[in-house]
Amino acid sequence: MIFLSILLVLTAVYAMLVLFFFVKNKSVSPSGKIQKATIIVAARNEESVIDNCLRSLSEQNYPENLLEILVVDDNSTDKTGEIIQQWTTQDSRIISLKTPEKRKYRAKKAPLDFAIRQAKGDIILITDADCTQKPNWAQTMVKSFREDTVALSGLAAIKRGEKAVQIFQRLDFLLLMVANRGMADANYGLAGCGMNLGFRKDAFFAVGGFEKIKNMLGGDDTVLLQEMQKITGKKIHFAHSQETFVKTESQPTWSELFRQRLRWAVDGLHQVRQNPMFFVLLLVLAGAHFFGILLPVYLAMGFKFFWGFFAIWAMKIFADIGIFWLSKIWFEEPVSLKEFVVWWFINPIYYTITTVLSPLGNKVRWK
Repeated sequence: MIFLSILLVLTAVYAMLVLFFFVKNKSVSPSGKIQKATIIVAARNEESVIDNCLRSLSEQNYPENLLEILVVDDNSTDKTGEIIQQWTTQDSRIISLKTPEKRKYRAKKAPLDFAIRQAKGDIILITDADCTQKPNWAQTMVKSFREDTVALSGLAAIKRGEKAVQIFQRLDFLLLMVANRGMADANYGLAGCGMNLGFRKDAFFAVGGFEKIKNMLGGDDTVLLQEMQKITGKKIHFAHSQETFVKTESQPTWSELFRQRLRWAVDGLHQVRQNPMFFVLLLVLAGAHFFGILLPVYLAMGFKFFWGFFAIWAMKIFADIGIFWLSKIWFEEPVSLKEFVVWWFINPIYYTITTVLSPLGNKVRWK
């Protein structure tokens, strides 16, 4: 079976990739200097979560004259704008902005671009309205910039939950975070996460901001950072310190989760031209998880190709255990047996659906 052979190769590469992450494992302590920084939060209809986000940002341990917090209300129809205004009276560093009605870019890029062009900081830190940060998040992120760092990605861990959709999201995102850090530690920084990232403001203008990707729905994190890396010759690094780790909310339903991931899939499809190496990495990560759809085929064939199926399942299980062992070591995010089993059996169904629907990603609304 050709399909079985392809899957066997993808799973083997996935297993070797996990082993590669273990070999390249290293720890880098923040040793840079404090610089003038701007934190940006783009929010649309986030009244249920933005108060917690702004509370954690107001508690940042950072020299007051070197930090500003720009919070952009992206034409919310709920009480998001009112909550932002309330916080501006409690913390002078928090500045309320509103996305102009005449939008230059699609989705989240519009409020981000509007804020970045008004930012006074040399380092731009971006997080989402449903995220909470530790008090030393901003200063540790900034100190994690090295001389050869153009952009910095940090861990965004989804809060633990009991529902299957919450369990799956948390583990799936931990896998992506481990892959992100593993590649960055090997000097192949490929991605960023809009929930927790930073970059040099001059690099944003050096690549022309979002102009090259203005027609994309996404692209405001990974694609932007890759362009910065290509133009400046500097690297995308990953922040190792636990002080930089942020927590975020899970999507409440499967439909919301698929809508979110289809938006992300737009970035993945763009990688075919933008960064073929990253596209191959995504192909390996996704392809290795298709094993589950072979189970009914295997049973229908009367247990033919036993050793091929066995090899795929064995490599897949050991590689997955390795991934979540690294999430415990690197991020202090342990995974229980129950969570692992739930994630493991949902995975092939999830990847099959997202792969089939991925061409529709550019038509999905942001919020």
